[in-house]
Amino acid sequence: MENTTTFTPSERDFDWELRYMVKEGTTVKLKNGQTAIFVRLKQKKFIGTMDGKNYDIPITWYAGIVEKETTPVSEEERIKKCLAELEKIQGFDYHNLIKGELFYINKKENALLFIFDKISGNKVIGINPITNIPAKIDTSFTFTRVCDIK
Repeated sequence: MENTTTFTPSERDFDWELRYMVKEGTTVKLKNGQTAIFVRLKQKKFIGTMDGKNYDIPITWYAGIVEKETTPVSEEERIKKCLAELEKIQGFDYHNLIKGELFYINKKENALLFIFDKISGNKVIGINPITNIPAKIDTSFTFTRVCDIK
């Protein structure tokens, strides 16, 4: 008869949970009572963010995952939120751009920033703010207005 054992995490094998259960951005509880946001795992430590700063935290300090309390959202609120997001995405038309306004297009997962100049036929003329070279942009791209640059 063959003996087969299954692997189950034990009290001293806390890194099993860190390796397989905790993902980047998960809030974890430490043994000293503090919480940190998990960034990545190293050999004997993990990087965690506390108060906006990254720290090397020993694996032995890990106490568990903080469960997020979710408040139930009504169906009506969820629909309103989805419609508002959809309106943001679909409601913007390149005809609403004002000369000198910043906008960007998404070209093969790269955001290209331009300053609006004018519309010429079915092309939008945008000026690259770095090189000051005008570019003819096809209207089939999705144009997104840049609002708050600080």
